[in-house]
Amino acid sequence: MASRNRDSGFSLLEMLTALAVVSVVLLASLTLVDGARRVTTTQSGVAEMQGNFRIAESEVVRRLHLAGLGGLRQTIPPDLADGSPAGLFPRGLALAVDNNVETGAHAGDASTPAVVAGTDMVTVRGVFSTPVYYLEPQLPVSLVDGRMTAVLQRDVDLGLVQDLEPLRKALRTAKEEDLHEAVIVRDRFNPGAYAVLELDLAATSPGSDDDPTLAIGLILGGTPGTQEYADEYGRLTLGTTLLQGAGGPQVTLPDGTVVQLPSVIGTLGLLEEYRYYVREDWEIPGDSSSRPTPRLARTRFYPGTGAVHPEGTADLVDGIIDLQLALGVDLPPRDGQIVDGGDELDEVLYNHPSDDDGLDPPATGAWAVDGAQLLFVRLTVVAQARHPDREFAGVILGKIEDHDHAKTDDLSVFNRDPNHKVRKRGQQTIVEMRNLP
Repeated sequence: MASRNRDSGFSLLEMLTALAVVSVVLLASLTLVDGARRVTTTQSGVAEMQGNFRIAESEVVRRLHLAGLGGLRQTIPPDLADGSPAGLFPRGLALAVDNNVETGAHAGDASTPAVVAGTDMVTVRGVFSTPVYYLEPQLPVSLVDGRMTAVLQRDVDLGLVQDLEPLRKALRTAKEEDLHEAVIVRDRFNPGAYAVLELDLAATSPGSDDDPTLAIGLILGGTPGTQEYADEYGRLTLGTTLLQGAGGPQVTLPDGTVVQLPSVIGTLGLLEEYRYYVREDWEIPGDSSSRPTPRLARTRFYPGTGAVHPEGTADLVDGIIDLQLALGVDLPPRDGQIVDGGDELDEVLYNHPSDDDGLDPPATGAWAVDGAQLLFVRLTVVAQARHPDREFAGVILGKIEDHDHAKTDDLSVFNRDPNHKVRKRGQQTIVEMRNLP
């Protein structure tokens, strides 16, 4: 039987059917891949924000915990505060808050970075980079032309072995780079009695690595000569509280202010000052119409002077759009509890617009500002993702503590396009003040 002769291959209909099936499969696969990619991108953006929270909180919380370490107080007596760069509480000594900074504000003078309007800036002072060292026995304050030298021992009678290397390294750097660091000294048995002095570079001798001692020279405010910041450091000494009979030499500053030093020195440390803030920046540098890309930054200053330390500014983490601090203050008569928002008593500052000017004595029954005690700082950090998500519609940011992002007369840039499709998260932490009296 003869076979049928036909051409081999696929018909046009078969080819179109196969192509349609393949197209459907490819389209489904691409849809799955694109969906997985978008989910992965979103998840990585959220994870990045969480990482930013951890970095920002870790840095700021650590400094807040150490605020005042070395003996520096938070407040100064009202009768001595007039004209002081430290000011009254809560613009105090160890901790100061610039609440809801205005448009055009900078971390310091005009040469320092611009700060995002409406955010808070916090100044923290304390002994951060070196330990607080003991002098045993305590060293009597004996001045020669407003200067004196303290000798630190590695081994002290308290049975301690002090690690002098961090201070030795810092002193060597100061001498090499001509850094006029601040030194805080305190009477160990009268903890409220302290003084802030300038490091005397000429009289400072760090010694060798294996040397059991080192000498640190000190210049007191009001001393004629070549000191750079001794007078400004002397203003920080206004917060000292001397027990009866415990006062040492008196120093008259150039503005006529008289401060009294402790009679003896029992502890010593290098005093530092840092300001934390949200630095203003844009996706297109200098173009405020582009998407904002702010970041948490830190600038170091010589304490109480407003002069930027050579260490300068460091960007800590990207994507931080707001930094807010509310202060829990126990007012006299102190009871160890914080009342928030009562009709007659509000002990939480900077958490609503009516208390954005800080702590003011009441109209009647005035109390001493020095009697207020800062118990905690409530720290709120808001972060945004690095990139917009075209399918995401974020909610309008509202009030974060006393910063209202949704005000109709001044809508926050973070509520406007093209930033509306950027994911944002906020996180809040209560920080107990461990070193403030």
